[in-house]
Amino acid sequence: MNESRKEVISLSQLYILMVIFLIGTAAFLERGGEAKQDIWIAELLGIVAGSGILLLYWSLLNQSKGKNIYELFQLATGRIIGNLLVFVYSIYFLYQASRILRDGIELLKITILKETPIEVMAIAFMVVCGYTLCLGLEVLARLTEILAPYILVFLFLIGIFLFASDAIEFKNFSPILAEGLGPINEAFFPRMLVFPYGELIVFTVIFSASSSTKAAKKVSGLSLITAIFFLVYIEGLEIASLGEGMKTRSLYPFLIATREIALLEFFERADILVVFILVTGVFIKVSLYFYAALKGLEKLFNISYQNLCVPITLLLPLLSIIVAQNINEHNIEGLELTPFLLHIPLQLGVPFLVLLILIIKKIKKRKGKQPPTNKGESSL
Repeated sequence: MNESRKEVISLSQLYILMVIFLIGTAAFLERGGEAKQDIWIAELLGIVAGSGILLLYWSLLNQSKGKNIYELFQLATGRIIGNLLVFVYSIYFLYQASRILRDGIELLKITILKETPIEVMAIAFMVVCGYTLCLGLEVLARLTEILAPYILVFLFLIGIFLFASDAIEFKNFSPILAEGLGPINEAFFPRMLVFPYGELIVFTVIFSASSSTKAAKKVSGLSLITAIFFLVYIEGLEIASLGEGMKTRSLYPFLIATREIALLEFFERADILVVFILVTGVFIKVSLYFYAALKGLEKLFNISYQNLCVPITLLLPLLSIIVAQNINEHNIEGLELTPFLLHIPLQLGVPFLVLLILIIKKIKKRKGKQPPTNKGESSL
């Protein structure tokens, strides 16, 4: 077997990878429109939902420390079914990478590269992702450490600029809970549950690469809280600057909100900052999904994922193009179909079933090790 060397990322790198992954595209694509001006309350539910999902994944990984989810599939179900699950998840991660890549190139097509064919953008994007992963997960983690401060600083600057431009209207948040909790629940489940919190399934492949698995549990929780803070912050800026009506009608509401910035009749078109943030987030998110898929293929074919990187890099741009004929079909597929057909079963259903199987196996193993009772002994 041609195994790649053991890769190790620091806890700080794991923290920033999770934060940027969760913010990724979730903060900028319109979702949860059913909650209207109460969308920020729906975001806060992510603390409970995200914590529950992390608890599920960590409970699964704790069944055999040091193993990733692919190894646990084989441990729980045997070689044949385990390999089938590894294949299914590898394809799922590739599909998700292609969808997120399509999100990024559609944004570029709308904003700064209007005349460039999406095929060219997809290939250029994946060349960068593929080259980074050929160098290894550690390189991706270090690159994220470099880019993340710019993303977070730009997010705060956009809020300051909107406030200085008198674009913030706090009255847009009222009335709060005008229609009760129903719209919030409708907005949150399943779309906001699986996107982005269920997407943390990717990190069941990556947690085992952290320098301290025990400390990684606390770091993942801190990453979740940090990401939710930024998601609530961004949703708040969108509602305050655009109002509920314009926000829900916009494909990229945060991009539209930044176009309200006008300082001293000089500083305008700050939407370029949003383009930078989103493209960087797409790059990191696609790379992590791509890495998770490659690790699954590595497990199946006993070939180092870095040797598989080039051919699969050439495949993903094609997948991103054929995944949908246009942006409307892309959005309908992502918001209406995949949450029920793919995300809930693969992000929650299968991990829960595998966890149950491993727990039952562990209980049976303990019972099997118990010394037999002496039937000749008299009972009191």
